[in-house]
Amino acid sequence: MPMKKGKLFFGWQFDMGNVEIDGKTTGFCANGCAAIADSGILMLAGKDVTFAIIIEVNHVIGATGVIVSQYGKP
Repeated sequence: MPMKKGKLFFGWQFDMGNVEIDGKTTGFCANGCAAIADSGILMLAGKDVTFAIIIEVNHVIGATGVIVSQYGKP
């Protein structure tokens, strides 16, 4: 479903199942979880628990890191 903040469209929210990388299950999101995709941004992001998966995905697709961490207030 499209996500809107005020009148600004900023992505798509969907239910995601288990994440597989190179045909192998990661165990991440094995019981399902919510995900947000925005085709206008070239970035993978997540909370601390997803950081290892993000690194693994980047490695498999041959991407290089630009920003290691970004901090903000909750």
